[in-house]
Amino acid sequence: MKKLRIVCLILTAWQLGLGSKAQSLEAKWRVGFDYFFDNTEFESSTLTDDRTMSAVRLSPEAEFSWSGKHHLFAGFSALRNTGSRSFADHVTPLAYYLFKEANVQLYAGIFPRNELLSNYSDFFFQDSVRYYVPAMQGIFWQMGKRDDSFFNLWLDWTGKQSPVQHESFFLGASAYKKFNLFFLDFQSYLFHFAKTLPPNDGQHVCDNALLQLSAGLKWNKLSVFDDVILSAGGLAGFERERNVEGQTYMPIGLVLRAKADFWKLSVDNRLYLGDKRMNMYGKFGSALYWGNPFLRDNLYFQSRLYWQIFQTDVLKARLASHFHYSEAQWMFEQVFTLQVAIGN
Repeated sequence: MKKLRIVCLILTAWQLGLGSKAQSLEAKWRVGFDYFFDNTEFESSTLTDDRTMSAVRLSPEAEFSWSGKHHLFAGFSALRNTGSRSFADHVTPLAYYLFKEANVQLYAGIFPRNELLSNYSDFFFQDSVRYYVPAMQGIFWQMGKRDDSFFNLWLDWTGKQSPVQHESFFLGASAYKKFNLFFLDFQSYLFHFAKTLPPNDGQHVCDNALLQLSAGLKWNKLSVFDDVILSAGGLAGFERERNVEGQTYMPIGLVLRAKADFWKLSVDNRLYLGDKRMNMYGKFGSALYWGNPFLRDNLYFQSRLYWQIFQTDVLKARLASHFHYSEAQWMFEQVFTLQVAIGN
């Protein structure tokens, strides 16, 4: 009987502990709405496709948090291409854990991509990735703050091996360090593109790695401008189809950037000079290369002009014109994006 009483006391204390934890559990909800229209006029290019991308995305999420540091999210992201006859063309589940302190963030599960990788340029991830691949599947860990200095490591598992799907994943790291006006910026990833299971004849494992290290100056206020960024850096790559002679490439090039913000207007210019990239694009296309296809040329200039129509915590609307110089010709792109976020 004495042992039984001890067990009952332990169970009672455990239940009381669970009750106190349950009382501190906080529940929240939020819903995100996104609309994008991206019209590319690339018909004269031999490096990329001419197309129009337009869709609506709805992303509801429920959040359960405790102790102020631990957060559990569940929801989904549903996309419907405008003009489609389907109720939803693609639905992505969202289910992830977030540990968050003042200078530390840890995500694990299936979580939204765009904010976490917003420091990466489209040299690493072209715009269609941001539109159509809304979630990362894996782990993201970061120390520091985005507007000052930070370092992160992440894993994104993009393909589960099957008879029709290649195993594929990203391993990435990026960092930013600010010294008054001077800063250092680092972006990198390794993309591993393996075989199907069972493998088809002629399949080989492929690797695609990118690394960019830049240094520059940033002014928060300079004359009439709100923000000004000037930077220069090197973009190094490693592309390989394993066990295939002559299918290893190590392109390198120079990247220059100049960005300025004035009132609600922004202009962001990037210039690439160097070796041609995506050397196996003709064979693997966007399955292996997730970056900007214009980098397949030795010279590429990009200028993005933005107008922030609305910029609040709830509503963001932006109109943009993109100018591309490649293959000794100019090409144009028009973009409109609208984001609405509500919740408690």
